[in-house]
Amino acid sequence: EEAYSRLKTELARKMWFMPYAPLLTVSATERKRVTKVFPIIDEIIAERRKRIGTAELNRTLEEVLSVAALPSYKGRTVRIYYLTQVKTEPPAFAVFTNHPEAFRDYHVRHIGKILRKHYAFAGTPIRIYFRGREKDKNP
Repeated sequence: EEAYSRLKTELARKMWFMPYAPLLTVSATERKRVTKVFPIIDEIIAERRKRIGTAELNRTLEEVLSVAALPSYKGRTVRIYYLTQVKTEPPAFAVFTNHPEAFRDYHVRHIGKILRKHYAFAGTPIRIYFRGREKDKNP
């Protein structure tokens, strides 16, 4: 148990960029927990293929925007119009906004945390892109 705890701590430290990855210890020589690998693989595949509807994503986005302040950009108010899932395997999301260049890495991480809180996406990376709307590009 102590060795497992040390291993878990060490893996969390070295794999800090993948906190969504499940941790499972197995031993092929002792035949311990080997069969547990396949259900986890199936679960991860299902998470990678998960699709969330735009209406549901935007309800989640409203919740996020009600508690988080948006950045300003060159003195202008930044607006998020909507969020949609644009791809699966891995899941990818587009945030449509009037100033995509205003968003930084920490905004991406924050939105990623909210998406994982609501929809899990266990074991798979998610991608988040910020896009401008066409009518915002033509004054």
